[in-house]
Amino acid sequence: TQVEVRDLFFNTPGRLKFLKTVPTEFSKICYVVQQAAAVHPEIHFRLRHQNHKVLEYPAVSSLQDRLFQIYGPDFLERFIPVTYNAGSFQLTGYTVSPHHARASRAPQEIFVNGRPIKNSTISHAVLEAYGSFLPKGKHPQFIVFLHLDPQSIDINVHPTKREIRFSNPEFIHTGVLRGIKALFFTQHLPSDEHKEQTGAAPHSARPPSGLTVAPAPFQNASVFSGGGTARHPALSLFVQEPPAIYTGREQPYDVYPLGQIHHTYLLGQIGQDLFIIDQHTAHERVRFERLLRSWKKKEILQQPLLIPEPIELLPHQGELLDEWLPLLAQAGLEVERFGTTSYVVRAIPAILGNISVGPLVLELLDELSEWQSTDSLDNTIKPILATMACQSAVQAGRPMTQPEITILLQDWAQESFPMTCPHGRRVAIRHSLEELHTIFARPLK
Repeated sequence: TQVEVRDLFFNTPGRLKFLKTVPTEFSKICYVVQQAAAVHPEIHFRLRHQNHKVLEYPAVSSLQDRLFQIYGPDFLERFIPVTYNAGSFQLTGYTVSPHHARASRAPQEIFVNGRPIKNSTISHAVLEAYGSFLPKGKHPQFIVFLHLDPQSIDINVHPTKREIRFSNPEFIHTGVLRGIKALFFTQHLPSDEHKEQTGAAPHSARPPSGLTVAPAPFQNASVFSGGGTARHPALSLFVQEPPAIYTGREQPYDVYPLGQIHHTYLLGQIGQDLFIIDQHTAHERVRFERLLRSWKKKEILQQPLLIPEPIELLPHQGELLDEWLPLLAQAGLEVERFGTTSYVVRAIPAILGNISVGPLVLELLDELSEWQSTDSLDNTIKPILATMACQSAVQAGRPMTQPEITILLQDWAQESFPMTCPHGRRVAIRHSLEELHTIFARPLK
């Protein structure tokens, strides 16, 4: 079978105006072909674009061989097969063990009776099956095939047939949940109790209340090294810029770090006000403002990687990345094509420190796929910088030292106390001294 499409919008010219760029639209075509190939390993698929071959998947005898063609050697290294049958419910496919989970969600593919779909019931069941086994900030990748009684599903609920309705969604949720959980038990994953004992810090090292007390005030905290790796030089996670870069103040704010709660929230006094601060969103906003300020001045400082970071992408991801390479370079991320679907990252913005480069690129690709070709430069660079800031900021659950807390609070204060991160999440709760007096029924002085 050969499919040729011409004059697709001759009868609906209005839709043509809402198309994205050619590379973006073609990346979606690649994705559709990949999904069709996954369902039919017995068929030979070939995709050509502008007189060059983009995809070719020769016919194979098994699903595993076809998925190896699509996802490459990474598939055999990370994915494990799952099979579960319960009456008319049949689940087959592949998923990753929790220690192979990544920051990017891709791939998360669901097929029901050979039809690619998106379904929150199934996705939630997979996520619930991972439960506490999943590291913070990581997402499971999976390719699952469900074979159900056709009478139990309704496919006519969405024009593209990408969404379906189950007659008994609880039954489907339970089946997927049990199938994935059964797989994990056969993999001999550690129990929650064992995980707690082998965590980052023993119980004896943690205050019973979850509060880390920092009694002494700090001003002008020094710079702290991020440690460095073989790929990245030692870079600082918390680095103060001169105050003049922010507001023109000659002295930083008087900052008193009061403590850290559950390694996630900071307590601090800035001036006469009390703040409860989300350490991740605060650090994310500070880094975003620095990156944006440097970009506007065309002064983003790049840090060459000691060892360039190789990245393997799917064909549709590569087509999308090629389009945006110049803009990523403006943001300080230097990426080069190194083969058909291979890329290498040679430099990153220095402010990002020891960030995991692969997950950052995959996260950026998820956002790039949603951007319009008509978006202004300002509207496209900001999401890039916001993603960089989010991926590199200190994470919830990470213990922070008193000097680190001080630096973060001073940096955030010098940015005029922004109360949301670039993605809209709250940064802090603020209580003035007058509010505290009112709460405790004390007379105002």
